[in-house]
Amino acid sequence: MLSTLTRLLLIELSTGFLHSNGLDGVWKSAFHSHRVVGRLGTDECAAQGPTSTPEPWLHWGKRSARRAEDRERTPREVCGRCSRPPAVCLCGCLPERPIEVPGVRVLVLQHPNERKKKTVSTVPLLPLSLAQVDVKVAYGFEAESLGPLRGAVRDGLQPLLLYPGPQAVSLDGGGGPPGESEKGGPGFKSGPNGVLLILLDGTWSQAKTIARDSPTVLAAVTQVAFTGESESPYDRVRKEPDRHCVSTLEACCKALKLIKGPGCRATAAVTGHLEASLEALVEGQLGHVKAGVPRYSDHQED
Repeated sequence: MLSTLTRLLLIELSTGFLHSNGLDGVWKSAFHSHRVVGRLGTDECAAQGPTSTPEPWLHWGKRSARRAEDRERTPREVCGRCSRPPAVCLCGCLPERPIEVPGVRVLVLQHPNERKKKTVSTVPLLPLSLAQVDVKVAYGFEAESLGPLRGAVRDGLQPLLLYPGPQAVSLDGGGGPPGESEKGGPGFKSGPNGVLLILLDGTWSQAKTIARDSPTVLAAVTQVAFTGESESPYDRVRKEPDRHCVSTLEACCKALKLIKGPGCRATAAVTGHLEASLEALVEGQLGHVKAGVPRYSDHQED
C-alpha cells in the first residue's frame, strides 16, 4: 500500500510537473499537498465538494498541459535576414550585401546580458551592412584567446578600443583634433594595413565589467574615446548616462567617419545604411511603446 506522500509524488511526476519545476519543486509541492490532505483527511477533502479543491494536485495537470501547449505553439514569424517581425522589418534600409571598408575590421565584445535585448539591440545590424565584423560574447576576455585581435595584429592592423579612460585619445576633437591627444601630438598611429576597431556592447556598468575583467586586452590596444556631445535618434528609446554616449551602432559609424575621413565612399555607404536602419528601428519601437524620458538626468530644454 503506497503512502499518501508517495502517491502524491508519483502523480506529480506523471503530470510533467518535474519538467517544469525540477525535482526540488516536485518534492516541495508534494509535501504541501500531503500537509493539506493530512489536515483534512482524504474523506473530508472529498466531502468538501467541488467548491473547495478535493484533490489539491488536480490543477497541476491542467497547468502542465497549458505549458506543453505553449511550448508547441508556433513562434511568431520573423524576417530571415534581419530577424525582426514583418511589420518592423529593416531590410529596406540594408544593402544587398555587407560592404567592406578598406583597412577596417570591427570586433564587438558583448556582455551576455546585452545579447538578450533583441528588441532594441543595434549590434545585430552591424554585420548586415558592414563586412568583417566579429561579435564575441563573455563577461571578460583574454587577448590570447581573441582570434580577431591576434589576426589583426598579425596582419598589420592597429587595434583601437573605443572606451573612455585617462589614457584614451579623443577621436572627435573634444580634447583636440581628431586622432590627436590633448597635447597636440598624434594620438594613435594606424597600422600599415589599417585598424581593428573594438567596441564594448552593454550598459555602462556592463562595459566597465568587461574592461575590468579584460586587462590583457586593454594592454594590447590603444584606447580612444569620444569627448564631444552627441545627438541621437536612439535617445528616444534608451537612456544613457552622459551626452557623449551613443549606441554601439552609432559609435561604430562615428568612429568609421573619423578614422577613414569624409572622402571614403565605402564608409559613407556603410554609415548611411546603418543610420537609416537605426532610425527605422527606433520608429518601429516607438510605434509599440510610449515615448521614454530623456536619457540625461540633467536634461533641459533649450
